[in-house]
Amino acid sequence: MSKWKEVRFGEFIKVQGGYAFKSKDFKSKDFKSNGVPIVKIKNLVNNKIDLTEADYVDKKFLEIAKNYIINNGDVLISMTGSNVNQSNSMVGKVAYVNENIPTCLLNQRVGRLILKKDNIDLKYIFYFLSQKEVQYYLASNATGSANQANINSSIIENLNIPYKDYITTKKIADILYIIDEKIETLQNINETLEEMAKAIFKSWFVDFEIVKAKANGKTDSEIAKEFGISKEIVRLFPSEFETSEIGKIPKGWGVIYLKDGFDFLEGPGIRNWQYTSSGIKFLNIRCIKNGDLDLSSTNFISKDEVKNRYSHFLLSEKDMIVSTSGTLGKYAIIRKQHLPLLLNTSIIRFRPKNKKYYSFMYSYLTSNKFYENLLKYATGSVQLNFGPTHLKKIKIVYPNIDILKFYENKTKIFYEKLLNNRDQIQTLQELRDTLLPKLINGEMEVEKLDIKGIE
Repeated sequence: MSKWKEVRFGEFIKVQGGYAFKSKDFKSKDFKSNGVPIVKIKNLVNNKIDLTEADYVDKKFLEIAKNYIINNGDVLISMTGSNVNQSNSMVGKVAYVNENIPTCLLNQRVGRLILKKDNIDLKYIFYFLSQKEVQYYLASNATGSANQANINSSIIENLNIPYKDYITTKKIADILYIIDEKIETLQNINETLEEMAKAIFKSWFVDFEIVKAKANGKTDSEIAKEFGISKEIVRLFPSEFETSEIGKIPKGWGVIYLKDGFDFLEGPGIRNWQYTSSGIKFLNIRCIKNGDLDLSSTNFISKDEVKNRYSHFLLSEKDMIVSTSGTLGKYAIIRKQHLPLLLNTSIIRFRPKNKKYYSFMYSYLTSNKFYENLLKYATGSVQLNFGPTHLKKIKIVYPNIDILKFYENKTKIFYEKLLNNRDQIQTLQELRDTLLPKLINGEMEVEKLDIKGIE
């Protein structure tokens, strides 16, 4: 029976660099439907490929650069990035390519790991490289400046990886991948739930589609069928518009200042000398990701410091937070699993003054309408910023109470499910991150692991 041993990475893999596209090869975003996406360093996000901000080239490059076509099951690694002081953009980021990715081409300074033999599972290698300790090692051994740190193939190939036999590496990779698939499924469900709530909010309270339909002479039955609501609900909407200080709004609806709907609070400026190794975590903008929080790289402040100076900045469950500088409008809902947690600078905490209409208020903060208002009132030449002073200028349309009640009943289930799914995602991520080093280092026998409840 084979035993675990440390084996040099280069025994298993070699690193292929990407194709050196020229700047003139890249097309504008409107070329998307007729082009081929290029996977650059920026497209390696959270161990996956994210093509949201991808650049494109002509399809002729599928032949010119055919050796750089990315395949399902590839493992990619960034060869350039930041050093260890900027964890979100550190060199050495990895991504596993799944079947959901369209045909792409590999750009220079993104490496592809190619197996020399079939004696190790490539996904196992991916999970080994995704460990924070390994990524920190790669970034620490990179050359260059803080923002332009580089690694080469020899640094990767000289790593040592725990190894027993192919079957064990495959079993470990399969277990971890099952957890990741469950996480991705929940994330996809949440995206759908949030988009549904956003679509309803935009239709009813921004575009006023039901009111327009009534004003254009459609019957209540036709509108009910079109929007998937009852005729009784349709009758709650007016059939004409009136002029307000922010333009045309449905007749009988009101306009309120944002401050009348929300209590908001800007975070304090916590200084480096206040950081501690334990205590209470505090937020930074980097923590806000995809509508949720990733607190793995945040810092601590002592409990005594919070008690004596910052207790009123402690966050509560279901508080909403929004970034106020840099990338404006990044948002998240505070969950019980995040607490205790302290607000910090460049982030504003929102609490609906009437908690009966939480979903309406949350929908507004995640809407394009709110983001447009942020851009309208934000100030700054190099970097836009906003604060309570700017927020106090914002006005919003406020529908009648009956419509608010119905909207709350219709959408609160979306947000309850969304938050519950995020709790499950966090639990699964913590399970994966706990299992990963123990399985890879042979501390836990894969044969004894029961994960039937996860599948």
